[in-house]
Amino acid sequence: MGVLEISALRIKMLLLAKGWSQAELARRIGIAQQSVQRWVCGISSPTAANLDKLSEVTGLPQYWFFLPLNEEKKDRAQDILKITPNQKELLQTFEAFPEEDQQQMLKDMKEKKEAMDRIVARWLAAQQKVNQAEYQHLQNEVHHEHSPFTDGF
Repeated sequence: MGVLEISALRIKMLLLAKGWSQAELARRIGIAQQSVQRWVCGISSPTAANLDKLSEVTGLPQYWFFLPLNEEKKDRAQDILKITPNQKELLQTFEAFPEEDQQQMLKDMKEKKEAMDRIVARWLAAQQKVNQAEYQHLQNEVHHEHSPFTDGF
C-alpha cells in the first residue's frame, strides 16, 4: 500500500471515528472541501501545513496520517506491561525530581517530540510528492508512446 492509499485510508478512518463529513473537516482546518475530497480519494495527501492543522484539530500526531495500519495493530496492553531497564531507570530518575521540575521535563519532552513529528511528516510529504511526480512522468510517457497521433512515426 502506497503513501497516498495509506493517507486516504487514515483520513477516512478519522472522519468515521469523529463522525465528521469531509466538509466539516475542511471547515475545521480552514481549507476547501475539495481538498479533503482529493485526500479521501487518494489523489493527493495533506501538505505539511495542513498536517499541522490536522494534528492540531484531531490531537493525532502528524505521522499517524502516513502510518501503515499493521504498525498500529500491536497489542498495546502487553507493550505497556513490558518495562525495559532504561524505562525503569528513567522513571526512577524522574521521580527523584520535584513536581515543578517534572512538569518542565514533560513539557520539554513533548515539545521535542512534536518537533520530531513535524520533521517526519514533512519528510513523508516530500516523499509523496516525489512519488507523485515520478508517477505523473511515467503516465505522460505511456500516453505519449501510445498516442494515435504518434503511432507509425
